[in-house]
Amino acid sequence: MKQGHRFLSTELQKKNVVLGFRSTRLSWSLLLVLVVRLCVGQVSQAAQIADRTDGSIVVGANIQVSKSQANSPHFEVLIAADPDDPTHLLACSMWRNEKSGTIAYTSFDGARSWQETLRGPKGSGDPSCAFGPNGAAYVAILSNEMLLFKSLDSGKTWGEPIKFPWIDREYVTVDNFSSQDRGRVYLHGRGRILSVDGQDNWLPSFDLWTSNDSGEAFRGARKLAVTEPNHGIRMGNGVVLADGKFVGIMFESNSRTATSQQEDSQRRSGRLVAVSTRDNDQTLLPVGIVSDVSFDFGHRGKTCSVLPVLSVDHTNGPFKNRLYAAWSDLRVGRMAVLISYSSDTGKTWSSPVVVSDYDSKPNTLNPPDDCMPSIAVNSAGVVGVMWYDHRDSPDNTGYWPRFSASLDGGETFLPSVKVSEAPSSLAFVPSASSRSGNGKLAFSVAGVDEMQFNGGHTAGLTSSADGAFHPLWVDNRTGISQVWTAAVTVVSSSIATPLESSPALTNVTDRIALRLGRPIYEPAKHVIAFDARIENMSKEPLLGPIKLRFSSLSSRLGQISALKSDNRIVNGNAEWDFTNELKHGALKAGEWSGPKRLEFRLYVTPEAVRSLCIFCNLIDAEVMVLAP
Repeated sequence: MKQGHRFLSTELQKKNVVLGFRSTRLSWSLLLVLVVRLCVGQVSQAAQIADRTDGSIVVGANIQVSKSQANSPHFEVLIAADPDDPTHLLACSMWRNEKSGTIAYTSFDGARSWQETLRGPKGSGDPSCAFGPNGAAYVAILSNEMLLFKSLDSGKTWGEPIKFPWIDREYVTVDNFSSQDRGRVYLHGRGRILSVDGQDNWLPSFDLWTSNDSGEAFRGARKLAVTEPNHGIRMGNGVVLADGKFVGIMFESNSRTATSQQEDSQRRSGRLVAVSTRDNDQTLLPVGIVSDVSFDFGHRGKTCSVLPVLSVDHTNGPFKNRLYAAWSDLRVGRMAVLISYSSDTGKTWSSPVVVSDYDSKPNTLNPPDDCMPSIAVNSAGVVGVMWYDHRDSPDNTGYWPRFSASLDGGETFLPSVKVSEAPSSLAFVPSASSRSGNGKLAFSVAGVDEMQFNGGHTAGLTSSADGAFHPLWVDNRTGISQVWTAAVTVVSSSIATPLESSPALTNVTDRIALRLGRPIYEPAKHVIAFDARIENMSKEPLLGPIKLRFSSLSSRLGQISALKSDNRIVNGNAEWDFTNELKHGALKAGEWSGPKRLEFRLYVTPEAVRSLCIFCNLIDAEVMVLAP
């Protein structure tokens, strides 16, 4: 056995096994079967990507979302992407003018232009927005009641709202990925519940409503009280797992919290708690503690929001169904953005790592804060995080939105980049107001809007169906706080990236044969590789380009994904272009192509190793061959 052929574990080296494909039989010291099925079916458009530097973050031009209301300050924003159409996006915001309240903007061209489509009642706030399947869109706001608006045309027009009891910092979440409950709508926020101590005390609670008919009727609210009577709740968003379970996150604050910058930065201000539905969505229970949190409500709370954010990997890649939580924390001596992940539906969480990549000097007075994180996972499993970064503001009053990404499931992050072309800075915008009562007249003149320090309590980040990230933020480059966005692409050889269309190809699978070389498995790198060749079994030549497409990809030994595919897809629809392996750009009748190296990343589960069977497939795939 050559040195490059390694084994899964030393205890398995004693087993005599066979790797087989068609008539090929190879002697190995582990029973691993490579199964590939050629399939004939419908062919979608082929895909390709521009040649960019591996591991880079590419930021597109800034787009002014709120251009139609350029004279009205905006703050507290969120954004959503249509799961079925990458050209449809929805942004929601609070705004201030003579009709101060909430507003929603919709894009139908991939975020290149936006139009105002919905205004909430005067005085409304805390907007949240989401897309559902089949062109459904939702906006939730708080007025005298909680209101939920629904659109049937991807946010172009809106019906009359459904009314709910008032709660605080509500979010709307839609199940867009599970097969059994796709389209189910969740609405949650901070409510209250009467304690059972007989003293008529009210406790803050996590309130959840559910609709099984795409937002036509709701049941609830189910209530989950805080775990300690003297705790408060700051509400985060929710997500839906692959099995249809809803998971939300909340910050439970202690009654004793740090109140000045000089206090111990390690002092615990509270903790993040994950909650989830159980019993077919009948029960709402806490499932795990994400992390303790250190936060300064007296000083840092003026420039930083304490609201946590949550996202989930909906891909079939190596981190499928992994939850990611992000928040701002003072534990490193300044406010920094931290992230933790859970691979068991929220029960246990990894040790937090710092995402924001600024290292302040020791004993720095008033070190710059990194605040307002937002998080999303794209269609390739790339984890994106945006935050408001104060490193370029000596007095800690201005910020630049910055973005970073993880290609390894939240373990490490790429160097961050600015997504904004201009900062948000301290500005004096005088305003005057007067009031009368009890025979007295009073007036005040204000010069600084507190919201300009932090942009409100939320910022936005989503990923469209094509894999592009769309951050949403506010800055005052025009002199007035406006809503902005930009398309962000993360390029990696092992993670899929946004694709561009190319001419459709024809399925010619019934005209070819596929020959696979001897696989080499390297457990330390979790990589298996082998060469593939294509034979033209027909009587006519096949002209290039010729591509091999994986219609499905799986392994009974664990989680598998494609590496270095030519279209950068990691699971189903990964493609390898054999054109360069053809003689003179064509494959003559009876002719073989040259070899093409195929590589895959395989994370073997301990359960698979312990229960190794005779036919535990290393790779199980269906492929098709495409040509003009």
